[in-house]
Amino acid sequence: MINIFKLIRVEQWTKNFLIFAVPIFANQLELEIFNNLIQIFFGFSLIASSGYILNDILDLDSDREHYSKNKRVLASGKITIAQSKIIFTITTLFGGVILLLNSNKVFFISLSYLFLSIAYSKYLKYLKYLDLAIISLFFVLRVQLGAVGSGIEASVFLNLLIFFSSLTIVTSKKLSI
Repeated sequence: MINIFKLIRVEQWTKNFLIFAVPIFANQLELEIFNNLIQIFFGFSLIASSGYILNDILDLDSDREHYSKNKRVLASGKITIAQSKIIFTITTLFGGVILLLNSNKVFFISLSYLFLSIAYSKYLKYLKYLDLAIISLFFVLRVQLGAVGSGIEASVFLNLLIFFSSLTIVTSKKLSI
């Protein structure tokens, strides 16, 4: 079971707390909004996990040769490709159903995130500078999920703050490698 949690990268779910940013900054995090955003948080976290699984499948050969990524559960053989495909299907379906039951808009934004994540894993991460912008866009999409889920519009300033803050962090991380 612990290997499944590692495969779906539960520790990465902390990024998804940005879903709560809009109502928090608007000082409108009421119980009904909070309950709705909790549902979105878990559904979206499963969708984001699907993207991580697919990325691990696509990068399997290079991860096996990498000094630290070779310890990931798929690269190390603790979970097979067949098992990871089953887990991918389950996380995608459960996450999608949770989000679709919430609203069509929330589902569409999350599906856009997943498709962009797939495109990133296959192609976009190899395009210098665009890769950084795409990663930053992932953070803005989380804020948009919170905006739609709470019914509170995300300000341009919040979107720009999230985009440029994440761009700074991602750029710093890439430069330090």
